Order: sequence, then structure tokens, then C-alpha cells
Amino acid sequence: MKKLSSKGFSAIEALLILVIIGMIGGVGYYVYTQNKAATKDNTAQDGSTKTSQKNPDKEEDKTSEYKNETLGFSFKYPKNWSKETEVIEGHFKDNLVFKSPDYKPVPDGPFGEVEAGGIIRVQVSKTDYKTTKEAKENDPYAASPEDITVAGVAAVREVKCGHPTQQSTCIYFVKDGLYYSLSYKHTTQETSDNAKYKAEFNQLIESFEFL
Repeated sequence: MKKLSSKGFSAIEALLILVIIGMIGGVGYYVYTQNKAATKDNTAQDGSTKTSQKNPDKEEDKTSEYKNETLGFSFKYPKNWSKETEVIEGHFKDNLVFKSPDYKPVPDGPFGEVEAGGIIRVQVSKTDYKTTKEAKENDPYAASPEDITVAGVAAVREVKCGHPTQQSTCIYFVKDGLYYSLSYKHTTQETSDNAKYKAEFNQLIESFEFL
């Protein structure tokens, strides 16, 4: 039997060492790429989470809350809109008027006519109506009434409410002997569908709740 020379052993050993080094390098590269992918996914998820956490804060920054402890209701309105009160005979003293930053009334025009911007009114008064349905049946200016729900209460949505010539959208409902009216008046060049502050009015309606 021939013996392998020391030179032969060295060649085999060198080959084995190269194979082992290659295997270790391959495993190491695989582990590295997997860890890198996992880190990237985690970073993306963290970024997504932070974004979703910031959005509500931004929305909150754009609105203010009005709360009426006496009558027991609250809602949110645009923070950059002015808030005023007006006295209307037969209504509670704190009927609210919200005006957009660009609001302008029609000079010497009919009450409530808007030249620019928009105006939202929230009015509450006592009523003999027992239900919203009864109020709807006795509305002389009803125009395309639509049955909706506000804060769990049956309500009615109408366009050109209050007077046929005025460009406005109204939401009204009856609860516990009180008549609630939430209206948005816009310019005559707009419709209820494309009015500039339609989203702001809808947000107020959606945020309305009883305490």
C-alpha cells in the first residue's frame, strides 16, 4: 500500500478548508440578509404606526369643542371659524353662529344671504312637536327631505330650508320637547353638493352627541 505524501495531505486539507470557509460564508450571508429584511420591515411598521398616531392629533388641532351642559349636548366645529351668539325670539339665548374666515354677507340683502364663505347655525327651541316625523309633516318649506340619524335620533336633512330662495342645507330633529336645527348657508353660486364647506358641516353633524 502506498502512503500519501505530506504534499497530498496538504492539498486535501486546503480543499476542505476552502469548502468549510465557503459554507460558513454562505450561512453568514443568509443570516445577514434575513436580519436586514426583518429590520427594514420593523422600521416600515414603526413609521406607519407613528403616522397613524399623528393623524388624529392633526385632526384634533383643526377643531374646537362646544359643550352645552344645560341642554346636554356637544359637537366639534372648525377652530379657525368665529363663534358668536344671537338672540332669536322663542329660542334659547345661546343660539350659535359659526362663520368661516372668508365669510361675507350680501350687502343690504335678505337675512342670511351669503356673498362669500359660509355660515353654520345651531339653534335649539322648545316645541309642541312630539317627534321629528311630526315636525317634518308640518314644514312649509320642505324641499327634498331625507331621513337620517343624528346622535342616535331620527332626523331630517333638507336643502334650501327655511326659505325657497336661500342656498342652505338644514338638519333638524326633535328630542325631549326640544327642536334642534343645524343649518349651513353658502353662496348662491354653489349647490349643497359642491359647497365649499360641506365637509366642515358634515363633520359637525357627525360629532354631535348628547351628554
